[in-house]
Amino acid sequence: MAYLPAERIAFEADLFDTHEPPVAPTPAMRSFFNQVRRMKLDIATIAPVHGPPVPWSAFEKAMGLAGR
Repeated sequence: MAYLPAERIAFEADLFDTHEPPVAPTPAMRSFFNQVRRMKLDIATIAPVHGPPVPWSAFEKAMGLAGR
Protein backbone atom coordinates (compact mmCIF):
# COMPACT_ATOMS: atom_id res chain seq x y z
CA MET A 1 0.00 0.00 0.00
CA ALA A 2 1.07 3.57 -0.65
CA TYR A 3 -0.62 6.67 0.71
CA LEU A 4 -0.62 10.21 -0.68
CA PRO A 5 -1.71 12.38 2.27
CA ALA A 6 -2.22 15.65 0.37
CA GLU A 7 -4.48 13.89 -2.16
CA ARG A 8 -5.96 11.52 0.47
CA ILE A 9 -5.46 8.56 -1.91
CA ALA A 10 -4.44 5.06 -0.86
CA PHE A 11 -2.98 2.84 -3.57
CA GLU A 12 -3.35 -0.85 -2.82
CA ALA A 13 -2.78 -4.16 -4.55
CA ASP A 14 -5.13 -7.10 -4.07
CA LEU A 15 -6.55 -5.90 -0.73
CA PHE A 16 -9.89 -4.71 -2.10
CA ASP A 17 -11.30 -5.71 -5.51
CA THR A 18 -13.27 -2.78 -6.88
CA HIS A 19 -14.54 -4.82 -9.83
CA GLU A 20 -16.57 -7.17 -7.64
CA PRO A 21 -16.48 -6.35 -3.91
CA PRO A 22 -16.84 -9.51 -1.80
CA VAL A 23 -20.03 -10.50 -0.04
CA ALA A 24 -18.18 -10.54 3.30
CA PRO A 25 -14.96 -8.81 4.35
CA THR A 26 -11.85 -10.86 3.58
CA PRO A 27 -8.88 -11.18 5.95
CA ALA A 28 -6.92 -8.83 3.63
CA MET A 29 -9.69 -6.22 3.83
CA ARG A 30 -9.80 -6.45 7.63
CA SER A 31 -6.02 -6.07 7.81
CA PHE A 32 -6.10 -3.06 5.46
CA PHE A 33 -8.89 -1.44 7.49
CA ASN A 34 -7.11 -2.06 10.80
CA GLN A 35 -3.83 -0.61 9.49
CA VAL A 36 -5.60 2.50 8.17
CA ARG A 37 -7.19 3.04 11.58
CA ARG A 38 -3.97 2.31 13.48
CA MET A 39 -2.05 4.82 11.34
CA LYS A 40 -4.93 7.34 11.48
CA LEU A 41 -4.92 7.83 7.70
CA ASP A 42 -7.53 10.17 6.25
CA ILE A 43 -8.39 8.34 3.03
CA ALA A 44 -10.90 9.75 0.55
CA THR A 45 -10.14 7.44 -2.40
CA ILE A 46 -8.84 3.90 -2.81
CA ALA A 47 -6.92 3.38 -6.05
CA PRO A 48 -6.34 -0.33 -6.60
CA VAL A 49 -3.77 -1.75 -8.98
CA HIS A 50 -6.51 -3.90 -10.55
CA GLY A 51 -9.71 -1.89 -10.88
CA PRO A 52 -11.13 1.60 -10.94
CA PRO A 53 -10.60 4.05 -8.05
CA VAL A 54 -13.50 4.21 -5.59
CA PRO A 55 -14.39 6.45 -2.65
CA TRP A 56 -13.47 5.25 0.84
CA SER A 57 -17.21 4.97 1.52
CA ALA A 58 -17.39 2.08 -0.99
CA PHE A 59 -14.82 0.21 1.09
CA GLU A 60 -16.72 0.98 4.29
CA LYS A 61 -19.89 -0.36 2.66
CA ALA A 62 -18.08 -3.57 1.68
CA MET A 63 -16.81 -3.85 5.25
CA GLY A 64 -20.38 -3.52 6.53
CA LEU A 65 -19.69 -0.15 8.13
CA ALA A 66 -21.96 2.09 6.03
CA GLY A 67 -24.04 4.43 8.13
CA ARG A 68 -21.99 3.94 11.30
